[in-house]
Amino acid sequence: MDEVVGEIYITSGYNQFSSFKGNRRAEERRTLSQSIQSNGMLVPIIVNNRYEIGDGQARYLAAKKMKKPILYRVVSDITFEDIIEMNRTTHNWKLSDYVHRYTVEGNEEYDKLTNLHKKNSHIPLSAMARTAMGCNSSTKSVVKPIHLGDFKFYNYSAYLKYISDYNHFLEVTGLKSYEQVFMAYFELYTVRSVNIEKLPNYLIKSSVLDELRGNRSQTNIMVKMIKVYNARHNGNPQNKIRFEIKDNRLPNILTEKSRELLKI
Repeated sequence: MDEVVGEIYITSGYNQFSSFKGNRRAEERRTLSQSIQSNGMLVPIIVNNRYEIGDGQARYLAAKKMKKPILYRVVSDITFEDIIEMNRTTHNWKLSDYVHRYTVEGNEEYDKLTNLHKKNSHIPLSAMARTAMGCNSSTKSVVKPIHLGDFKFYNYSAYLKYISDYNHFLEVTGLKSYEQVFMAYFELYTVRSVNIEKLPNYLIKSSVLDELRGNRSQTNIMVKMIKVYNARHNGNPQNKIRFEIKDNRLPNILTEKSRELLKI
């Protein structure tokens, strides 16, 4: 039987513990491991009456690895809100933690997002989630609905095609996938009149491509792409991309946008 110290239990029975379903995945922290190696576990983990860890996954894994006794406290009615609040005292939940939570809980939309991001990990999850919901750069924060479990693909089949076209764009141009490149391409991609298939070759034939490599300014990337497209596109002048920039903000594209990927 485990030893009791006040309301804190001490045990070396590592296998009785498991992760709280939907809790974020623990990441190994070097300083924590070194502390537990030298001093043992100083702060108890918190578990429910099924011994699922609500707080302290990293401490548990480090102590288990070092074969140090586990200190734990039982709180029978832990909720997910409790877990998130407890974690705020150490490391706030990231977007990926919320996506993982709802994926584990069986939410189909989050599961599709998780699988798509696994196959396209070069695309930042935040940018993928934003655009998948039909939002562009000018849309206010979309973090809250994702945190609350309200993420939903705006047009899943069209979005899969967009991702495929974006990857082809990277392959042809040789550009690396930064968030700024991804969002700039999305802004042009969603212009109704743009012949997006021609953009990679336009960039290759210009001197701009080298200027885009490693560029982390979405404004700069968008402006250069638009100017190259407009200069080389020989179609109807009305199909050129019109835009404006105010107060050093991101370019505001004035040309009509498509509703296929955007909530407009």
